[in-house]
Amino acid sequence: MVQTADGVISPASVESCTKKAVTGGMKYTNCKICTWVGAWSMSFHADFTIKTSAPDTINAVRDWAWSWGGPVSQTSHTLAIGQATENSNGAAWARYTGTFTGPLIGTKTEWVGLWVGGNSYGDNHSGG
Repeated sequence: MVQTADGVISPASVESCTKKAVTGGMKYTNCKICTWVGAWSMSFHADFTIKTSAPDTINAVRDWAWSWGGPVSQTSHTLAIGQATENSNGAAWARYTGTFTGPLIGTKTEWVGLWVGGNSYGDNHSGG
């Protein structure tokens, strides 16, 4: 669960990872990064590596998906790794961003993201 800035509790998760020990750490593959807030959901899959004595990295992102209750269309999207390897400026991160339009919502941009750093990982999102 994630608490948004306005205090709303929204479900979000990094789930269904396949884990494999690698030299100096653990590799996570086919992790589903997802969030759902009310009638909408967004997700993508990612592979990343956490190393005990080296920077953590995001290796790949793919397979974005979304759903929204009601008549809504996605007008644009991006799925990209913003920073592949953690460094002194912060964690590695990736994000799927979509712009949606519909009669009840107008035009709205939402996102769900993954961060990997400090020998840990997690997700974040725009909150609906």
